[in-house]
Amino acid sequence: MRNRLYVPEWRTGVSLLDVEFAGQPFGKHSHEGFAIGAIESGVGGYRCRGTSLVFPERSMSLMNPDQAHTGYSVGGPVAYKMLYITESALSEILPARR
Repeated sequence: MRNRLYVPEWRTGVSLLDVEFAGQPFGKHSHEGFAIGAIESGVGGYRCRGTSLVFPERSMSLMNPDQAHTGYSVGGPVAYKMLYITESALSEILPARR
């Protein structure tokens, strides 16, 4: 199993989680920024706003900042990468057009 967090020094408000796990290791929590995930292998899921969501291999998950949720694997190990980006970092990278 792996669990690595990359935080680039050159870009404040951006980090990348590279993880593989089995079971339900994540209790209810939230993230400061947007969470954009890609399931590499296995099936993962989370419970959010009273609904359970399941993500199969080669799918993506998207979550808004400060959205409380859990996290778990379904039927064995799941591996995924999750990009976390704050609203301010996102607005610097993708400025609004008017």
